[in-house]
Amino acid sequence: MMFRTLDGTCNNLEKPMQGAAFRQYIRRVRHFPPQYDDGKGEPISSIIPSRPTARESNRVMLSSAQMVPHDKFNNMMMQWGQFMSHDMAKTTLQPSAQCTSCAPVRSKCMPIPITLKDPNSAFKQKQCLKVSRSAPICHVTPREQLNENTAYIDGSMIYGSSPKDLHKFREGRTGLLKMNRFNNQKLQIVLPFDQSKCPHKDKCTASFTAGDIRANLFIGLSSLHILFAREHNR
Repeated sequence: MMFRTLDGTCNNLEKPMQGAAFRQYIRRVRHFPPQYDDGKGEPISSIIPSRPTARESNRVMLSSAQMVPHDKFNNMMMQWGQFMSHDMAKTTLQPSAQCTSCAPVRSKCMPIPITLKDPNSAFKQKQCLKVSRSAPICHVTPREQLNENTAYIDGSMIYGSSPKDLHKFREGRTGLLKMNRFNNQKLQIVLPFDQSKCPHKDKCTASFTAGDIRANLFIGLSSLHILFAREHNR
């Protein structure tokens, strides 16, 4: 094949579906199966409490005020790692609208309880953090997850992983990526704004449209998306 396919199919001609978009994640360490409390799909420690909650672990491990500077790398090292991970993986989630209470909804919602020891008073008032679970692969036990992106380093986060993405991001027949001039400034060329967040054509929330919907998570991540889109069009 001279050119890659959008969904990653036929990248490996002997195994044409390997690494394609919308396929099951493959666990590389087969001697260590997924750990579920019931052996099928209930999250670890959800039935038999055996571990601290995700919030408690996060609070304890990341609560240090001490700064540890690195003599070689800065925060962009982390940001590049996130950018590349978004090229290879995007887990499908259950609709968050289904998770509106602190009561767990089997197979769909996994609320994280907030303990009385939590120093964040706002968190305590919420009583829990409402979290959607990853969507399961149908008819597979134990529960496995779906990858929406191709598993290859092929620019999925820039170009998308489906023909629908192609028409969403490409500029007509030129092959260029769609861009937008911020406040009509010639030199401030950025990604297009998400039109679903534009109450009026002249008033948009600064939420960019890119090959991966997570492009707006951090300013550094958005910067890399803009940089690579500009480089494609250069």
